[in-house]
Amino acid sequence: MRKSPLRKLQIGLIIASILLICIPLYLISRPPDKDTLIHQVELAFKQQNSETLSKVLTSSDQNLQIDEKDTKALINYLHENPEYLESLITILQEQSRYYDEEAGVAASNTKSTEKIEGFLTLKKNQNFILPDTYSIEIDPVYLTVCTNTQDAVIKINGQKVTHTSQKDCDKTVGPLLPGEYMVEATSKQKDKEIKKTETVTLWNTDQEITLDLQAEDITLQTNKDKK
Repeated sequence: MRKSPLRKLQIGLIIASILLICIPLYLISRPPDKDTLIHQVELAFKQQNSETLSKVLTSSDQNLQIDEKDTKALINYLHENPEYLESLITILQEQSRYYDEEAGVAASNTKSTEKIEGFLTLKKNQNFILPDTYSIEIDPVYLTVCTNTQDAVIKINGQKVTHTSQKDCDKTVGPLLPGEYMVEATSKQKDKEIKKTETVTLWNTDQEITLDLQAEDITLQTNKDKK
């Protein structure tokens, strides 16, 4: 049974109405292009804006927590070491150029250059119908803390993250965002609390530190001993 011209017109009007609604909504809510995204990250670091950074950064590791509190370690470290921030932004810009060249290579059928990698990576998310989108992924790092004491409490930036269950125990903490962390181990020995702290910078690779907790024996010398 053939559709009447009126029926076809109605279907056409419905489709046109849907497109008129959906297209403006997409244009308003669509993700920023890759260069705008890189600029947002650069500004967030320079302005120490942890709120923006926590919204922009993503990770392939579902266990990595990226919120305002966790991004501060990274922001503070880059604020004190601006040359590292320059390097990170340069790598992201090179990755953006790689995608531009990749598009040109596909059109001209020539050989593509290699993509520069860093722990901040510009990722291309391909879509079949809508334009491709981009995200900036950050690689997590892990810290292994070694102690020589049983029941030692391990804290990072003042927050308890784990404890040891036996002597000479290694505990791996993570995933963490790159940055500078204050690591603290405490233990009670001979009714006395022993504490050791160390500042560690986690950057491109995982790290391991040793916090030995030793109780000091104090000998009191009496007048009788002196004779």
